[in-house]
Amino acid sequence: MLDARNGQPAIAEFPLPTLATDKHPVNNRASFESQTFPPRGWKLQLLPGNVCRPDEVAALKGSRGLLCQDLQSSQGTLIRAGLCFALPIDRLPVLPMSWRLRADIQPVELWMSKGQVIHPLAFLRGNEVVAAACLRKTRDDEYIAGVLIRSVDGLVRERIDVTEGEIFRDAPATWELELLRIGTRQTTAVLRLNNNVVARINGDTNAIEPDAGCVGILHRHSGLPITLYVDQLFLTEALRET
Repeated sequence: MLDARNGQPAIAEFPLPTLATDKHPVNNRASFESQTFPPRGWKLQLLPGNVCRPDEVAALKGSRGLLCQDLQSSQGTLIRAGLCFALPIDRLPVLPMSWRLRADIQPVELWMSKGQVIHPLAFLRGNEVVAAACLRKTRDDEYIAGVLIRSVDGLVRERIDVTEGEIFRDAPATWELELLRIGTRQTTAVLRLNNNVVARINGDTNAIEPDAGCVGILHRHSGLPITLYVDQLFLTEALRET
């Protein structure tokens, strides 16, 4: 802080709040090798007729991965086929400074029209998107990854990178969505592919704290045949090491 009258700096220290002794930070890793499904902490979200199950055909590492299929479901519910993890929203005043959601993802079937978008990773508040990774079809057989964030006024902003964010259907990539709080109000959403930053965008999520992290097929369209292979889930509130 700076004294406006004589220009002398004054330093003040504000300790960060700490978790109560009966609370624990979120740090979850999950794969699909065991017979337990959904994995610990995760909840299955699936529209009737769609598919979200461990399957050998979806293996990206190990013997089984998560097969997610939207078999042309109608417009309406955001989550078509996926897994969600409930985030602690009752830990006031100790709100997480960071959320990171990561998964290995390979798009296999993407019957989308130009301009349509799906979200393989998302942080939600109820049935509304707070921040999400985007997979958008920009032209014939071209798919670009990006990130979006919702502000307190309800407006959604999206950013994609046609160079760094190009996605190919014949190879998996490690997707990571980070929601990083800066100060008390501003939040930055960041998408990384294979550990490289693809896009970042700022927003104000102070009044719309996410209550779930979701992986799978999320969108608002109707009649899209979509197939994703998903593996190696990771969700944490720990800050990313530089």
